[in-house]
Amino acid sequence: MAKITIDGKEYESDDLPDEVKSQLAALQDIDRQMGTLRNQMAVQNMARTGFAAALKESLEKHNKV
Repeated sequence: MAKITIDGKEYESDDLPDEVKSQLAALQDIDRQMGTLRNQMAVQNMARTGFAAALKESLEKHNKV
């Protein structure tokens, strides 16, 4: 039996009705998806920073010519 805590109150997961278990599963899936999106955003931010630096370097080279 796994215990879960929601708003400071503990529940036995095996004792929850199927509707609640389904809602909990959906919430957990959304949390996983949001974690994936946060990771993707971090990668995109790193890529953007790199492209911005490359653009700045290219512009500086172009202006020196």
